[in-house]
Amino acid sequence: MNLDIALQMASITLTVLLAGVAIEMANEPPITRGKKWAYRLAFILFGLSLAGVTYSQTVRALNEQTRARNEANNEQQKSAAQYGLVQGKLDNITQFIAHPPPNLDLKQVADAVRVMAGNTAKFQKEQSDAASREGLLATAPGVSAALSTIAARWWVEDDQLLNSPSLRAQPNELQKKRDELTKKYLDQANPLLPAADYLRQQLLKLPHVTDPTDKPWDDRVAAIFAKIALGNPINQPELADVSRHLGYLCQRVKSAPVPNSN
Repeated sequence: MNLDIALQMASITLTVLLAGVAIEMANEPPITRGKKWAYRLAFILFGLSLAGVTYSQTVRALNEQTRARNEANNEQQKSAAQYGLVQGKLDNITQFIAHPPPNLDLKQVADAVRVMAGNTAKFQKEQSDAASREGLLATAPGVSAALSTIAARWWVEDDQLLNSPSLRAQPNELQKKRDELTKKYLDQANPLLPAADYLRQQLLKLPHVTDPTDKPWDDRVAAIFAKIALGNPINQPELADVSRHLGYLCQRVKSAPVPNSN
């Protein structure tokens, strides 16, 4: 996770540097041959660095998808094994009812079945909680990171537009460019937002995740997710909040006690 953060910060920094060089060239066009070559080298250096960082992020994302797929397969195999174990317990109950020990009366048989059924239900719930927890932790951080990258790039490009002297002199053109930018990044984020909403709901169902002191933050984020559920567009700060909220919930789940399956 630390490397992912470092790569993301590097990507943002390099994008800002490239934008800075472009703005500097626009404000003070190079005249001498030396300055022209300096700007070219700066563009090449920052451009290649950004390409390298983007490639690394892509490789890590693909590796994360592969890991998540493998974990999902493992969880499926575990669930099948757990189902077989539970089914075995249920078969034992059925056999016990069909052929109870001769020294037990009906009330004792009923009490024994109640205990066996209670233990089975408790086992099923604990295993379901554990599987849900691991599955969510394998998926939610990736969605959070993807939305965070989109929000960060959106912010950088919007900041470039706002700081462009030529666009500041043309408010209508500036607003048009910003609207186009909003559409561009919402098109990237929209396929992930329903998944983010679902993951948030599932994470909040896990034990020890909610915290009463988080109410103002939770209410604000809940309003954002309500917009998502209604299909209403969100802005860049709200997209960043969605990403941060998912990441926060994952941290809460990781720090919470692991469900006991014993």
